[in-house]
Parts: sequence; C-alpha cells; structure tokens
Amino acid sequence: MNILIVDDSKMNIKIAEDTLLENHVVKEIITALSGEEAIDILEKNTVDLVLLDIIMPGLSGIDLLKIFNERHWIRDIKVIMLTTVDDFLVLKECFELGATDYIQKPFNKIEFTSRVRSVLKEIENDKKLLRALNLLEKQNLELIHVNQVLKDTQSYIIEKEKMVAVGELLSGLTNEISLPLGHIEDELLCVSGIVKSCNVASEEKLNNAKQKIDATVMSCELNIDKIKKLVASLSNITRDNSKDDYENIKLNDLIDEVLFILNYELKSIKKVTKKYRCDAEVYCNKAQLKQAVMHIILNAINVLKDQNESLIEISTLENERHVLCFIKDNGPGIENDVLSKIFDPFFTTKSMDQHTGLGLSIAQDIIVNKHKGQISVETEVGNGSTFVIVLNRGNL
Repeated sequence: MNILIVDDSKMNIKIAEDTLLENHVVKEIITALSGEEAIDILEKNTVDLVLLDIIMPGLSGIDLLKIFNERHWIRDIKVIMLTTVDDFLVLKECFELGATDYIQKPFNKIEFTSRVRSVLKEIENDKKLLRALNLLEKQNLELIHVNQVLKDTQSYIIEKEKMVAVGELLSGLTNEISLPLGHIEDELLCVSGIVKSCNVASEEKLNNAKQKIDATVMSCELNIDKIKKLVASLSNITRDNSKDDYENIKLNDLIDEVLFILNYELKSIKKVTKKYRCDAEVYCNKAQLKQAVMHIILNAINVLKDQNESLIEISTLENERHVLCFIKDNGPGIENDVLSKIFDPFFTTKSMDQHTGLGLSIAQDIIVNKHKGQISVETEVGNGSTFVIVLNRGNL
C-alpha cells in the first residue's frame, strides 16, 4: 500500500510518518508540502491513500479534492482529511467531494493509527473485490465462449443425427424405389417387344398393341409418381429446417407422409393402425414437425424389433385449443429409472455404436421449444408406451 501525506507543516508530516512507521502500518510513505507538489507526485506514482490537510496555501485540500474528481482519481484513491477545522459545512463538502474520513489535529496516535488501518483494510477489500469481479468477468466471457461452442457442437450433432436417420431411411427407400423402377423396366421391355411385332401386324393386332401400350404407359406413370412422392418426402426432411418456414398443415396428412417415408421400416411391424378423429390444422414448420414425429415412430419400431406380435397405433384428437397425437406401441414399457431420462440428449438404452441417444431429445426440442407444444409419455412395464404430442391450434 502506498500512502501520500500532504501537509504544509513539516512537523505534522513528521509526526504522521513516524506514527505510521513505528506501528508498522506501512513500509513506505510519500510526502508533499503543497497541493501542487501532490499533483506532480500523483501524476507519476500509484497511490492508494492520501492523508490530506484541508487548509494549505496555494491549492487547499478542498481544491485538491475537486482536481481528483475532475481527473477521476477519486475512484482509485481513498482520502482522509487531516484538519483543525471543526466546521460541519466544510467537512460536509469534503465528503461530498469523495473524502472517506477525517482526523482532527493534533491527533491522538492510537486513534490516528486505528483509522488509517481501517481505511487501508477497506482499500484491500476493494482490491480483492475488484480482482474477484475481473476474474468473474473473465470466467463469464469464457462461459459465453464455451456456451457458443456447445451450441455449435449441438447443432452439428443434431444435423449429424438427422443425416444418420436419413441414411437409415435411404437403405429402406432404396428397396422401395427399386420395386417401381423394376416394374418400369419390365414394362418398357414389354413395349419394346410389342413395337417390334407391329412391323408385320394386322390392323387388329395394331389396335391390341395400342391398348397394351396405353396400359403400360399408365402403369409406368403410376410407378413414376410413387418414386416422385418418395423423393419429395425425403427431400422435405433433409432440407434446412432451421428457417422459420411456418404454415398451416393438417396433422393427419403430415403423419401419413411420415408413414409413407417409413414404409420399409414399418414392414417389420405386424400391425400398424390409424385412428384419426381430427381434421384440424396446426401452424408449424412442416419439415421440423415431420422429423419429430419420425423420430418417435422410429423409436417405437426399434423397441418392437424383437417382438413377434408387434403393434403401433397412431391416433389424433382435437379440442378447442389443441390438436393431439398419440403414438402407441405394445412393447415392454419403460422402467421408472429410465423414464425420467428418455428426453435427455445422448441417453440411450441401446449401444452407442448404433444409437446416439438424440432422437427423442430432438423431437422434444422441436415440439416444446420450436412449436410451444407438449410431449409426454404414458407407460406401464410389460404393457407398452404411448407418446402424447399436444400442439396449439392457430399461430404460435
């Protein structure tokens, strides 16, 4: 701690300096015999505490306090006034200008030492608090950075999980697309044979050939439409769904699209039933909501993989304020210790090599955070589970 004693009396400075050194209050003391000399010292040195005489020729103690305020030194320096003045208004002005305390002259050495120590302790506490605040600010900046990194990482992992799900869908859709393509190929070969036979055909045979070609073309168009629908549904899920692209969609139609995409995966389920009791629309980001429903149904499919009499039932209801979707399976149900964790990111009861544990977490984020809805689970061990989705009607 650096102390500056400012007094026009060398005797007063000597008494104050000796008292502080003898009582081991500080090790080094700077002195000034005038306000002008004090300003010069403060411009060149770091000072923590100024013991300042009020009445001095030239710049008085009050003049110095005003300069401290103008130069903003008063924020970093504590000031104790040393004075013979007992005028309340003068002391009031000193405190208003930022003085911390005052000591009457001639001072009692014990009182003088005690009050200086008290202010020095206050200065030390202020420095500790400032260091703590600086550390807290630094840690806060680091936390902001870490939080941003986590958000970026979460976005990357969610996109990766989405692409993993799409990759799984593609393996099934490859078969779904291969079938209509195979039919088209067969039909085209048939048409080719018919065309060749027409070179030496009678009019009757030409008419028959035309009918066969028309039927073949119609069959090809149906298969092409099926392929287009599959590709469109898949591209709808894989597109950037982070944009606020909201529209009114019938929930039943959205579920049907998801079931169409998952047709290959659902072949492992013995029975899939639909019970639609609502014709209402929901205001949603279609791609996001399809992804959420897809994850929940895929979760049910995974649960039922090793079950012979597997069943998935999807039903919808509506009331004045909400549209509800129930996705029920007859799987083994969920244990209580697992139930509280199923929406946690990265939680999975399966091997992490095959599952990231993000599917239900993504579904919850989409339904709750992005669509202001609700998702819950009704389950009974041994009797299956039902995921309940509640969405608001109208705009969010």
